Amino acid sequence: TSNNDLAFKTNDTQRVRIDAAGSVGIGTAATTATLNIQAPTPAVRFYDSNLDTRQMEITAENGNCVIKVDPNQAEGTSIFAVQIDASEKMRIDSSGNLLVGTTDTSLAANGAGGVEGVMVAPTHIQMARSSNAGLFINRMDSNGTIAEFRFNGAAVGNIGTNGGQIYLG
Repeated sequence: TSNNDLAFKTNDTQRVRIDAAGSVGIGTAATTATLNIQAPTPAVRFYDSNLDTRQMEITAENGNCVIKVDPNQAEGTSIFAVQIDASEKMRIDSSGNLLVGTTDTSLAANGAGGVEGVMVAPTHIQMARSSNAGLFINRMDSNGTIAEFRFNGAAVGNIGTNGGQIYLG
């Protein structure tokens, strides 16, 4: 009933603290958020109770945040997905493909399909949309190149605007 913190110690060193407001500090007594973890390389690891080799981990070091999905490669085809309002909006698959608005890597390949979305693969970008424009590029404030095309690092052409007109160069 008192307004005191609860501390857990091992070898006479505090390891965990729950402050009077209910915030938890692991490796720190200073709680500036609901859960605070402080260590040289703090990490949170989640295990699948069906098979403990299936796991994911969030680590932080030197200002970097790393999310490791299936770090032991137990599955081999794992994904990292983001859901909003109970619907998947984005995923990165085990091949390194970034999929937005779809979970299908085929999209409208070769003009077939009917699946809308964007895929950024290590080798190309693919987009499919059934109505309206699929790509919007807006050059702001001045005339000039909108898109530049290259071959082996050298410019081979471009699309631009001059005086409100489009040009190919």
